[in-house]
Amino acid sequence: MIADQYAELATRFNDSPYARLMGMRVTELSRGHAKIKMALRDEHRNWASLIHGGVIMSLADQAFGCATNTLDRVYVAVQFSISLLAAPGPGDTLVAEGRVLHAGRTTGMAEMTVHDETGRLVAKATGTVVGIGERR
Repeated sequence: MIADQYAELATRFNDSPYARLMGMRVTELSRGHAKIKMALRDEHRNWASLIHGGVIMSLADQAFGCATNTLDRVYVAVQFSISLLAAPGPGDTLVAEGRVLHAGRTTGMAEMTVHDETGRLVAKATGTVVGIGERR
């Protein structure tokens, strides 16, 4: 659920060119937390007909950016680490969840998980951000 105070921000996240290109949509947004949903398409496959790891990373990164940018500062990523644990297939729907663990004036940290529609853990990630100014 997206609270009224975060609805405009969710719209901005959803309307970003990259989110539209990839088909990512915010399904939940609250302070320090985001859930992003994405249906995998045939175009997301790599040369071996598997879902490209970069697609999964992009989804986790979107949850990361959305979660950290619900706070009072504008944060940008400076570090991102991901472990890919299972291979989803075209047609699967993935949900990435980002949670802020620490949000300071200059740095912050979040953790992200990516699950398929059955609840199977597909990836686990962490990331570090730096604050570059106040959010308007």
